Amino acid sequence: MKYTPIHKSKTGFSYTNEKAVLEAMDKLGFELKKVRGYSEKYWITGRTIDGKSYDLVDGNRYYKLVLNRFDFGIEAPGDYNAWSMAGKIHEEMGKLISEKKSA
Repeated sequence: MKYTPIHKSKTGFSYTNEKAVLEAMDKLGFELKKVRGYSEKYWITGRTIDGKSYDLVDGNRYYKLVLNRFDFGIEAPGDYNAWSMAGKIHEEMGKLISEKKSA
């Protein structure tokens, strides 16, 4: 499993706000399910876009949202899968923040 951070604490001492991350993922339409035995890991099982639901588990391609103390990111099999999904989520979270600031 490869881990790619979506966002890291700028100072290295700011804690990850779990509630804010989960709310943002919900606003982006991601469907999360807790990983059994881990309070800080969530399976990303699907995504709803424009009212249509899409499955994100495809054979050996699957993603976990991991909330660490000072960062959060994606865990997936293979470097590219984790890097690609983390990049997409980072970009979309940035758009959410920009929209919130301009409102």
